[in-house]
Amino acid sequence: MENKDRKEFWITPPELYRSLDQEFHFDFDPCPYPFDGINGLDKEWGRNVWLNPPFRKSDSHFGAGPTAFIRKAIEENKKGKTVVTIINTNAFINMLIEAGAEMRSLGRVKWLDGKTGEAWKSPSNTTLFILRGKT
Repeated sequence: MENKDRKEFWITPPELYRSLDQEFHFDFDPCPYPFDGINGLDKEWGRNVWLNPPFRKSDSHFGAGPTAFIRKAIEENKKGKTVVTIINTNAFINMLIEAGAEMRSLGRVKWLDGKTGEAWKSPSNTTLFILRGKT
């Protein structure tokens, strides 16, 4: 029987964290492991932040998933803070980034159904990637 209350935690490999900490000198982690009982979304963050957010809301101790932490990271960055976040992506996204693609957020695109021509009822977030030709 599956335990729906079970939280899953995925810990950053120590060698990866050490390498990044040497570069950025982290002074705050809003999602520490083991959990320290503090809601990182309700606190002021440090100057140099390491953020490994929960992968899903169900993994969070207070019901906030990665989107809430990314929103908070953007708020804290606007205050002049550095936030280094690690988040899973699809392999093809990393391929485009590694190839030097420019990225543009297109917001929620209302894709059209190929048969009916009707727009999706729940538009999905979309990113435009541009691989420019070299002249």
